[in-house]
Amino acid sequence: MIKTRKTYNSCAELPLFNFIKLVVTNETEWIYSEPKSVLKKEVDTQALWETIFEEYSRLSNNTKNKQILSLLKEITTINVKLDLVDAICVFLSDTFDADLVQILKNMGFRYRYTEETIAKDIQLTLSSAKRMIFTRDEAMREYEIANKQEDPLTEKDFNKLVIQLSKFIGFSIDTKKASTLDFINYVEAFNEEYKKNG
Repeated sequence: MIKTRKTYNSCAELPLFNFIKLVVTNETEWIYSEPKSVLKKEVDTQALWETIFEEYSRLSNNTKNKQILSLLKEITTINVKLDLVDAICVFLSDTFDADLVQILKNMGFRYRYTEETIAKDIQLTLSSAKRMIFTRDEAMREYEIANKQEDPLTEKDFNKLVIQLSKFIGFSIDTKKASTLDFINYVEAFNEEYKKNG
C-alpha cells in the first residue's frame, strides 16, 4: 500500500527555515517533512501551504495578509458560483429539473422557473449573474492593489530579522529547529516590548 508523503501541517510543526524558503521561493516542496520517494504519493502542497499561511496571518495579526486571503476567498467563491450557475442553466435549457431550480433559488435567483417560463428565466438568471462578475472584478482589482509589494522578501530580510530577534531574546534562533509558531511568538514579544519602550 502506498502511503502519503509526510508534510508539515501547521505553524507549530513547520520549521522556520522551511517557512522562509516557502515565502521567498514559493516552492511548495518545502512543505514536506520527509524526502521524495517513489513509494510515497504526493499531496496538494499548494492548498496545504495556503492553509498554513492563513494560520500564520491569523496568528501574527497580519491585516494585509488577512485582507488578501479574504479577497482570494471571495474571488474563488464567486467563480465557483458563476460556473455552477452556467452549468445549471445549460442543463435546464435542455431538461427541466426541480432540484437544479431549487439550487438557483437558494443562490438568490428569485424567478418562477416553471416549465413554461424556463427559457425566459434562464436568460434573466444569466443577466443577473453578470452582477456577480462585476463584484468579482472589483474584488480582483482590490486584490491586485493589496497584493502589490514594493520589493519581495528575501532570505537576507528574514536573516536580519532573525538576528534582531535573537539579540532581543538573548539566544541564537536556529531556523531549522525553531518552528514558525515560535517565530510568531518572538516577533509578538519584540513588538510588545517595542511599543512599551517606543
